[in-house]
Amino acid sequence: MEIYGTDPAPAEGEYALYAVYGGGNQADYLYGNGYPTVTVHGCDNSIEYVYGGGNAAAVKSTNVTIWGGNVIGNVFGGGHGYKEPSPDGVGADVNGDVSVTIYGGTIGKVFGGSNTLGNITGGINLTINKEGECSMHIDEVYGGGNEAAGNAGIINIGCTGGEDEGIGDVYGGANAADINSDITLNITGGNINNVFGGNNTSGNILGEITVNVENTGACGLNVNNVYGAGNKAAYGSDGDRKGNFPQVNIKSGTVNENVYGGGLGTTAVVYGNPQVTMTQESMIATTVGNIFGGGNAAEVKGNTSVNITGGNVLHNVYGGGNQANVTGQTNVVIGQ
Repeated sequence: MEIYGTDPAPAEGEYALYAVYGGGNQADYLYGNGYPTVTVHGCDNSIEYVYGGGNAAAVKSTNVTIWGGNVIGNVFGGGHGYKEPSPDGVGADVNGDVSVTIYGGTIGKVFGGSNTLGNITGGINLTINKEGECSMHIDEVYGGGNEAAGNAGIINIGCTGGEDEGIGDVYGGANAADINSDITLNITGGNINNVFGGNNTSGNILGEITVNVENTGACGLNVNNVYGAGNKAAYGSDGDRKGNFPQVNIKSGTVNENVYGGGLGTTAVVYGNPQVTMTQESMIATTVGNIFGGGNAAEVKGNTSVNITGGNVLHNVYGGGNQANVTGQTNVVIGQ
């Protein structure tokens, strides 16, 4: 499906086109070697929902590319399911891989996964890198889905444009859903407010979290805060804390405020052992404000580790959290 233009938005907060689906309407698309592709061209499109998958319908794989849009409300690599009328609802599964690429546009939220009741059985590859003439302004980015469980995968964020462009908050996981896979979040450039390795409001992540911050030199890298875990969502469970190691690797670039191994809010407890490393692996400077092995207001029920072999810390290094307990041991190594 190729979209080259829509009518202008009729008014602020309204859209010219409600929804675009790569898949079918309550009709699966699972046969042959084909899979749905959705490409939005141009800078002036006005669409509330863009789905790579179907409406209460399954597909094999999806591919979504957004070159721009004046106002796009939500972009999903997956589909949209219904919680009713059947007791179990009607899902919009993707029985394969998902690819989402964003080159520009004014977008509310970008999800690698589905909206509601749409499991992703394959891997998700979500890439954001400014190219072309359309400006880039994105409020929130999720590697997983909104309220739909499934896998996440690899999230790559490169350039986001000029100083007046960029991304609000980035989540390696979902908004409010379980993630069944590992998460790798690679930040190689861009202007970003907060980076979270975990989920936003709820849902658990069964795999490992790795957050890599490394300015590759293609454009500047400027982030306010980096968290290994979630915003309000916990990571792990009390009965399975040994296997969870949120790993934050700061290799180059600027983190204006703080780096945390754990989460942000009081409910974003980490049942596991966060690890933060900071290095200087290129001629591009590594600069951060403060480093915490634990969370902001979020407790860590486990051990924390901070290892600094290079870079510039402007203020302080803490093995524990910021007004947040660590129940295990803290370990800080600097310069070795």
